Amino acid sequence: MSEDQAAIRREAAKQRRRAAALALPLIAFIGVTFIAPLGAMLSRSVYDPIVADALPETLQMLQAWDGSGVPEEAAFRAAAHELVQARETRRVGQIASRVNRIEGGTRSVITRSARKLRAAVAAQRDAAASEPAVAWRELMIEADAAWNDATIWRAIRRAGERFTWQHYLQALDLDRDADGNIVAQPPEQRIYLALFGRTLGVSLGVTLLCLALGYPIAYCIAQAPPQRAKWLLLLVLVPFWTSLLVRTTSWIVLLQSQGVINDALAQLGLIADDDR
Repeated sequence: MSEDQAAIRREAAKQRRRAAALALPLIAFIGVTFIAPLGAMLSRSVYDPIVADALPETLQMLQAWDGSGVPEEAAFRAAAHELVQARETRRVGQIASRVNRIEGGTRSVITRSARKLRAAVAAQRDAAASEPAVAWRELMIEADAAWNDATIWRAIRRAGERFTWQHYLQALDLDRDADGNIVAQPPEQRIYLALFGRTLGVSLGVTLLCLALGYPIAYCIAQAPPQRAKWLLLLVLVPFWTSLLVRTTSWIVLLQSQGVINDALAQLGLIADDDR
């Protein structure tokens, strides 16, 4: 290989490295603003440890429960203590939201029970070992009668799964019954498939309409003389500038001397009226 060829290859490699360096900021921007949030969203769609981390003892008790009737007294005790603790750490709202996604109407049950059981849990923490045992089942049912139904306990057990396909099942108007079988949602709750179908129909119609309108215009611009093509292209681009024009006008209204921001700063005394 001659020295000239080697120099040409080195220069070409240098140009490629320079081009790659110029593209790195764009790649980093796409990674931070698009790929990373998308990955986090996909992760949260199948991994949700909120309930599992907040109610570990309750979920352990429910693992041995057959799902019929109500669980044993130990499950009531664990649930009462862990719900009160979650309220103290301000996580009870997150727990209630997760359970409510599975069984509607349980959010208020959980938050209200955590508030009403706070005194009983605090009293047992301070009680001596010789004190009589607390009837946690009666206390929780007194706080809300829903605890005497197996439905809410099954919902808590399902919400406690760290890895779940529940979100994807709901997106397809599906659910799981008490035995864990995948079944269709009740007719009055089947909304997502209809929305998907409607969205697909609208998207297809818009695509066909764009092809019907855009292709002839693009053909005319491509076949028109250069001078006429410039004006036709300008007519196509003007509508895209509308949003930019609206935003620019809005900023002018906000930032002008007698605008909203200067008025607010002057009224707050942060700037003098002459310093607008």
